[in-house]
Amino acid sequence: MRLCVGFLLFMVSAAGVAQAQQDACTVRVNVLTSIPPHSLWPPDPTAGGVLPPELRITVRDLPPEAFIARQGRRHVRIVSVETEQGPRRIVFVVTYRKAHARAARRAQGGAGPTGVELSAILSSARPEDSFALLAGGGPRVALPFGSSRDAIRSAMDELSHPNPDGPRGPVVLEALLDAATWFGSPKTGDSIFLFGALSHESRDVISQLRSALSSRRVRLFCLGGAACSGGASDPPTGESCSPLVGVSEGSGGGWQPLGYMGPKAEDYNLWLWRNEAKALYEMATFSYVIRLARTSPHVKIDLSPEARSRLNWPRLSYPRPLPTCPPPAGPAAAGGQKKR
Repeated sequence: MRLCVGFLLFMVSAAGVAQAQQDACTVRVNVLTSIPPHSLWPPDPTAGGVLPPELRITVRDLPPEAFIARQGRRHVRIVSVETEQGPRRIVFVVTYRKAHARAARRAQGGAGPTGVELSAILSSARPEDSFALLAGGGPRVALPFGSSRDAIRSAMDELSHPNPDGPRGPVVLEALLDAATWFGSPKTGDSIFLFGALSHESRDVISQLRSALSSRRVRLFCLGGAACSGGASDPPTGESCSPLVGVSEGSGGGWQPLGYMGPKAEDYNLWLWRNEAKALYEMATFSYVIRLARTSPHVKIDLSPEARSRLNWPRLSYPRPLPTCPPPAGPAAAGGQKKR
């Protein structure tokens, strides 16, 4: 009987180790392609010929053979490819500046760009997703998970008409670091949406943010605060990208430039803001789950040349660097004896 129980415990333990290793070798990947907005809606003639930034659209229909993995020149075997779009927890971090409040009061309906973007996400959001809100750089506004979507909309209205004598909130970096702690135990797809940009992007600031996101397995999605010039190739080559691009993509998140076609193109601006926000939300709610035979910080995931040729400026984001899987071998056998 003892022998049977011992064997059963051994099998359960081995299964647990195998499952842990399997999970560690699993990578969630976002695949994006870029399209010109006027392919969806003709540009507003009052924009004066200015071209808006490309929309970054989630690619959902890739077959398993579209993915490849390499370590240097050596291929790494892909065990399986699935899709994942389970429930999400998202904290909206909104940057506040007086100029933004004035713009909000002038904008249609008093919503301003960020209010329009948030409303677009909340109006089309899935019922299984949960949202929270934290403002940075201005009045103290903090709504935890479980807050209603109407409450979040109302809080955005308050930011456009702040009480000058009210309590002050954290600066934007502190708001991001604080938001990363709101999730408690990590769950698949935990994300922060940053509306705006960091006021100071030193190496120390970026390193601190990257470490906080990585340790808590939280992804960062940026709307308006991250951009690249000279194209959107992946990986970036011959282009200049803001630091938040690397932070967001390295966390497994993403980014979307914010378009503005001038004060005369109000309808087109509203259309752009809504669609840019919805595109960012699509990034956060869908991913490919790729299980590899092994991973390490030197393993890179990419698309096959055939898959790349069918997409416009494809870009992949996933948590980087990847962990080492299977983990390194443990200490020597008990009693200090060497294995023969």
